[in-house]
Amino acid sequence: MNYLKYIQFIAFIISLAFGTVHHVPEEYSTIQSGIIAAADGDTVLVNQGFYCENVVINKSIVLASHAIYDNLENWLSIDGDSVINTNILNTIIDGGSDECFQQHNNATEYGEWYDGFTRGSSIVVRKDPSIAECIAPTIIGLTIQGGNGTRVNK
Repeated sequence: MNYLKYIQFIAFIISLAFGTVHHVPEEYSTIQSGIIAAADGDTVLVNQGFYCENVVINKSIVLASHAIYDNLENWLSIDGDSVINTNILNTIIDGGSDECFQQHNNATEYGEWYDGFTRGSSIVVRKDPSIAECIAPTIIGLTIQGGNGTRVNK
C-alpha cells in the first residue's frame, strides 16, 4: 500500500471514530448540503449517482464515495488507461453543463464571503477568510468531470 493511500485510509478511519458521517443522497439531497452540514473531522459519504454540482469545500472533511470501503490497490485497469472501480466510475460530480449550474448551484448558501465566485470548477477548496486556520480536506473515490476552472485572485 503506498503512503498516500495509507494516509487517506487513516484519515477516513479517524473521521469515522471522531466525526459524523453525512450520507448523500439518503440524508442530504446534494453533496453541497452535506458539506454545509458537516463540521471539521466529519465525512460526507456520497452514494453512487450523477451529481450536477459546483461543490465548495470550506472545512477539513473527508468527501468520499463508497470506494473508501474498497481495496483501491487495483482501481485502474492493468494498462492504467481506465478506472475499473465501480464506486469511482458511478459516483460522478459534473460541474460543467449550463443546465447543472442553473438548477443545482448552491452559491447563495455561503453568504458574503462567497460573493464574487462564478461558476467554474466542479470542486473548489476555499477557506472562509474569516477563519484563521488552514483547511485540509480529503477527497477519495469520485469521478470529477466538467467544470471550467476557477479564477483565483491574490
